[in-house]
Amino acid sequence: MKFSLMMCFGAKNDRRRRADAFFCQDQQIMGHVWSEQVDAILAAGRNLDGIGVRNWALAREDALLALERLREIGVAVLGGDVYVVSGKAVVPSYDNWHCDQDAGEVAADFLSRSIDSARSYISSYGSAEAMFAIVPSI
Repeated sequence: MKFSLMMCFGAKNDRRRRADAFFCQDQQIMGHVWSEQVDAILAAGRNLDGIGVRNWALAREDALLALERLREIGVAVLGGDVYVVSGKAVVPSYDNWHCDQDAGEVAADFLSRSIDSARSYISSYGSAEAMFAIVPSI
């Protein structure tokens, strides 16, 4: 999402104006978290910016659907983190998984293996309330 600097400098208070300008510049520089296409897939989840993580946490079924959509566009998954809902907040469980590309492994094989690995981890994770932040290979 991009903001115009004109809109950002609309605040009357100088301190607020500086904060708005910083926010707007940050948004323009940062742009997408991963890529427009990947962000559109993962944004079905709950935004984690509020806890300092530039990603989204998805419920199990949404995460599994996201994995298939990532497979369709040819994006492998390097791993992910597990979050739980505590009251109204989403907090890390400190559980995670990862998948590294093997030496000499062709990209198509890694794509398939990484998605299958993520699918297996998410499907078998014990808590039904868990949410999953997926880290794509971008």
